Amino acid sequence: MKPNLIDQETQSLATSLRILFRMYFDESRGSELEEIERRLIATCKGALEYFLVLTSVSHRETWTSLLLLCLTKILRLPEEKVWIECCVN
Repeated sequence: MKPNLIDQETQSLATSLRILFRMYFDESRGSELEEIERRLIATCKGALEYFLVLTSVSHRETWTSLLLLCLTKILRLPEEKVWIECCVN
């Protein structure tokens, strides 16, 4: 029997997202900002795409808090930092 690692999966991704968002708002990372933004957009986009293909209701429910984290952080972005391409591409 395989172990159920869904909680670990979502916790590690949530931690990664929190770190990326913190780095994104850190003014001292000016030269790295473009790379941080690229990774953050890719991670958020990947999480949304993965959620859309989940077929298990319990798996989707576990991922709900992760999506809320992602969307809440995006909604709190200053207007000049909102990424239209994240939702369009």
